[in-house]
Amino acid sequence: MKLKKIICGILTAAALCAYMPGVLAEEDTITVMVDNEEVEFDQTPTIVDGRTLVPIRAVFEKAGAAVSWDQASLTATIERGGNTVQISPGKDIMFRNGKAVALDVPAQMINDRILIPVRAISDALDFGVTWNGYLSTVLIATDGKPYRAFLGVKRGFRDLPAISDFYVSGSCVNNSADLNGDGDEEVISFTQTMDTANEEMPLLVIDNRDFTPQLKEEYQSLNALAVISINGVDKQVVIVENGDVQTAHFYTYDGADLIPCGENPTIRFKTRLLFDETRYVLSDLHGICFTDIMVTGSFYQFENSAFDYFRLSNAEDIAPRLLTHTYNDQMVYRMITTDKYVQGAYQNAQTFETVNSEAFTQFTLLEMYVDSKNPAYVEFYVELPDGTRAVLTPYGA
Repeated sequence: MKLKKIICGILTAAALCAYMPGVLAEEDTITVMVDNEEVEFDQTPTIVDGRTLVPIRAVFEKAGAAVSWDQASLTATIERGGNTVQISPGKDIMFRNGKAVALDVPAQMINDRILIPVRAISDALDFGVTWNGYLSTVLIATDGKPYRAFLGVKRGFRDLPAISDFYVSGSCVNNSADLNGDGDEEVISFTQTMDTANEEMPLLVIDNRDFTPQLKEEYQSLNALAVISINGVDKQVVIVENGDVQTAHFYTYDGADLIPCGENPTIRFKTRLLFDETRYVLSDLHGICFTDIMVTGSFYQFENSAFDYFRLSNAEDIAPRLLTHTYNDQMVYRMITTDKYVQGAYQNAQTFETVNSEAFTQFTLLEMYVDSKNPAYVEFYVELPDGTRAVLTPYGA
């Protein structure tokens, strides 16, 4: 079995571009969330000059602010936490505590509702504001700590079978795909086996060339084969190796040989390997996916025919945050109940409860710790809905 050293950390799958013009098609529906709760509108958000505009009353009242309207001066006033903000339609400035603040585009009056650009929400009351182009959603945090614009929910990323020209997990298959981009499809056959050494059938054949000797030398087992595109152009041949932790090995095919994608063309994952069909790959080895953040085992970016590895370095910036589980990633955690948290002190805990990620639907992430020397080890200090506080660590990390 080919062994590769892969350091697994945690990463917020983040597109930290809160105000991205041109990402959203005008016909898309825009959703606004304030502290994880959706805002209901009687006038829908819209786009003006490439900027997303949202109605002020619905948004700021959801955030606990008082909103009033003065017909004589055509001015809306927003009051919250000792701050007073005044906005008038048609003006490209607003006033916060008497000081002028520039707007990306002028405030608009539509159907008797004043709309302002997303960025002004942050400027008005120091809210954290993030634009999630994948789900056409404005994420607002009243505590001022911006949400990560999440990619890692099911609707944002697709798993390996969903983006493959073909995906094989059977005993033997014959199929075809254009592997090297020359316009002609190669004929491919593949054999699944738990033991390559004792498999007598050819393991992988491309246009009558048998790659069995190469695969037997490198792998003890084979689970699946996929042909995918990470960057939307080039094709990769992905060979998935069996194991409790599966390993995906990425190759290009030049018409004659299988060539590894860069110096470290392997990604380890537990249950699902996720892509966004442009250039990012997530390895779901250590993590839970929530509505506003995906904490995962590792994060890879495919550029220049090779993979670069990334992990989260500012994990503490995520907390505190109320998180909601969006899909069951089938992870297992050690849970140590405690009212006093000491960072990094639970890796060798002898007393713990074993829990599955499906047991958590929502909790508040109070603190988070990543071991800099062993980034596969992470601690989540959480408060559950019943008030219980506990440390969660990935089982086996």
